[in-house]
Amino acid sequence: MTRLDEILRETISAGEQFWFVQDVHIADETANTVTIHLVISAELIVQVFFSARSQRFSMALVGPGGRLYGRDRQFGQWHTHPFDNPTVHVPDREKPASQPVAQFLAEVEQILLSSNLLDSILPP
Repeated sequence: MTRLDEILRETISAGEQFWFVQDVHIADETANTVTIHLVISAELIVQVFFSARSQRFSMALVGPGGRLYGRDRQFGQWHTHPFDNPTVHVPDREKPASQPVAQFLAEVEQILLSSNLLDSILPP
C-alpha cells in the first residue's frame, strides 16, 4: 500500500531530475490526499494526485484547455489518457515502473519535445 509521504518524496525527487520542471509545489494536502503541481511553464503543469484511502493515483499533463495526457490508477487498475485523445481510457497492459512519477515525466518529456509544446519556454 502506497503512502502519502512516499508519493511526496518521489514527486519532489522526480521534479528535480527533469530539466523542464521549473518548480514543484503542493497545491493541496489533507490527511488522506495530496495534489502536487510540477510547473513546466505558465501554461503547462504536471499534476500528481494521490488518495491514501482509495489508493487512487493520477498523473496528468495539463494545459490551458485541460488534460493533454494522463495516467491513472483506479480500483487497482492502471489506464492511460493518450496525448492524441486524452478523454479516452486505454487500459495499461503493464504496471508502471517502481517510480511511476519519474516514468510519467519521461513520457511527458517525449510529448513536449515531439509536439513543440516547449516553444514558449525554450530560448530561441
